[in-house]
Amino acid sequence: MDSLLYKPVSIGRLDIPGNLFLAPVAGYSDRAFRSICIAEGANLCYTEMVSAEALWRGSDKTEMLLLRGENEAFFAPQIFGGEVDSMKKATRILVEKYTPSLIDINAGCPVPKI
Repeated sequence: MDSLLYKPVSIGRLDIPGNLFLAPVAGYSDRAFRSICIAEGANLCYTEMVSAEALWRGSDKTEMLLLRGENEAFFAPQIFGGEVDSMKKATRILVEKYTPSLIDINAGCPVPKI
């Protein structure tokens, strides 16, 4: 991909070879879709947003949202929640169980139930 707009990007200590990212899209950003996007040139794909509380409570549906594709060099789950304790617990689980490249915290979704 030759373009003046396409270039490497660093997020903290994470060096990503390009700046083509897939945003988290509820209902679409599952493992299969992320794998296709990566195969087509995306450098980093966020997971669908997952509930911090559902994650630490062990929800099977939430676990499915966090399945990582074999071609995902960078893994970027997005979490949301309204309780600090839930967010802490979920972050700890993500770090220990899923070893993400980064964690995105959704702090401004316009959907009322979020």
